[in-house]
Parts: sequence; structure tokens; C-alpha cells
Amino acid sequence: MARTPGPKFSLFLPPLAVLLVCVCAAPGASGRRDSHSLHYDFNISSDKQPWCMVQEKMDEEKYLFYDCGNNKVIYINLPREEGKAIHSCKGELGTLSNMGNELKPLLADIKREKYADGAPLTLQVRMMCHGNTSGSLEFSLGGQRFLTFDSETEEYKADDSEGERLKKKWENNEDLNKVFNMTLKRDCKELYKCWVHRKTELETTAAPTTVPATATTTPTIASAAPTKTTVMLETLAILLIVLVISFILIIIRICYSNRKRWQKMLLKSSWKCGCLSTSSSAPDGPQELQSFQQIQRPAGGQEDSEDAMFRS
Repeated sequence: MARTPGPKFSLFLPPLAVLLVCVCAAPGASGRRDSHSLHYDFNISSDKQPWCMVQEKMDEEKYLFYDCGNNKVIYINLPREEGKAIHSCKGELGTLSNMGNELKPLLADIKREKYADGAPLTLQVRMMCHGNTSGSLEFSLGGQRFLTFDSETEEYKADDSEGERLKKKWENNEDLNKVFNMTLKRDCKELYKCWVHRKTELETTAAPTTVPATATTTPTIASAAPTKTTVMLETLAILLIVLVISFILIIIRICYSNRKRWQKMLLKSSWKCGCLSTSSSAPDGPQELQSFQQIQRPAGGQEDSEDAMFRS
């Protein structure tokens, strides 16, 4: 009869289940599980001034209001230290200004038939930044979204007929798609890390106060330290704990499964060397009685042969 690998294979099922659960729950194990949300809302106008305004929100809290057309910071919602100027993250204003310049020519591609009453045409674009994956762009008119661009798939997705028309036109614009991909895959991630670092500092120090900023040039500060190292250390620590627990469980299971076999081996060796007497270790069950009889048979046969030799 063939052996079934069920009992032995089941030794590894509990540790593997624990390992999979802990790995899936470890920080950074999944793609878009960011602890914070960062997005920039652009308003690109065709008629009024300023033509480019952008509002930054971190976890739905306003932190930056920037005139990307005139390169002017309206305010920064950060605590101010005495004698020190308040600056945005390194390269942030330059990234926002470049994005505004790329979005402005897109107004010419949008149909003006929708605004026959002479109302100014304002393109609303939300740039969403993620820490673990690439970012995305959402294009809207009058608060209604008509097109999205995901840099992870590098594809457009239309929400209506106008979006379908613009999708066919913009997806063939290689220069435009190159700028979108570089901004969302590189600059967006750096801005996310920087603002997560700043928000953590705010939560551990004083409450933020709104202070107007007067600088009109692009400020420069050191970028925030990345948090990827911390995430990797936490993941490795969890994996190490799981491996130790799994190893202990496997040893316990093996000892439990082979306890009877080791008991028989110990009894057999004890009977051979004469360490145990019949009265102190009498067999309790049929199986143990049978094993004891098998152990005693060679000794009995040896005594018979010695008696025969003595009689002769």
C-alpha cells in the first residue's frame, strides 16, 4: 500500500500559513498602501490672470498655495522658526512651474463649444503622488472629470466622449507623455517623501501656523531623508521572528510525531544492556508486550544453545 504524504506534509502547513500572513501584513509588502496622500490641484485659465494656480494638500490639509505662472508662493502652512525663512521642498516649485507650462497648451485642444456664453475656460488637473508607486493625473472641466493618465501603465482612460477625443490626440504626443512620466515617476515620489517627513516633524513639534511667504525665486533646502530603509528593517525583523517561530513549531511537531518510536528504541536499548528489570518496566499494552517478546527471544535462544552444549 502506497504511503500518503499527508501527515509529514502537514508539518509545514502551519508555519507556512503564519509566514504568508505576516509577509502580506508587513509594511511595504503591497503596492499602493501609502500611509499618507499627497496631491496638487492645478487651475489653468485661458483668459484671466494669474493663469496658473496650484494648491497642495497633504492628507487633505492645505500646506502650499503657489502662483506657478508668476513663480510666487502665496503661503506655506508650516511652523516658522525665529530667524529662519520658510521654504518648500527642494525642486518642488520648479516641478510645479514646469507642469503648469506643459498643461497650458492643452487648453487649445479642448472644444470651446461647451463655453459659448463667453465664460473663461479653466482646466482643472489633479496630480496625485504616491510613495511606493507612480503617480497619476486627473483632467476635469467644471468639476467633471473627463480623462485620467496613469504613469504606471502609461495609458489614458476616458470618462466621456470629450475625453475619448483628447485621449486619441494626447496619447500620440510623445513629448507630452515623456514629461508626464518623468514628473510622476521621479519628482512626485521625492515630493511625497519630503512632505511625509515634514508632516512627521509637525506632529512631533508644534502645531502649524499659516505664514505668508515673500520669496519669488525657487528656494533650495536639503531633501527629506527617505523612509525606505526603515520599512525594509521592519519587514526583515518581522520575517526573522516568523522564521524563528516556524522553526520551533517544526521541532515540536517532529518530536510529538516520533515520541512512540523513540520510546521503543529507548526500551529496546535498555533491555539489551540489562538496565531495566521485568518488574520495573512491565509492558502495559499488547504492542509493548509483542516488542518485549521480540527483544527477549534472542536471549532465550542463546540460553538453550548454552544448555545443550553443557549437557553434551
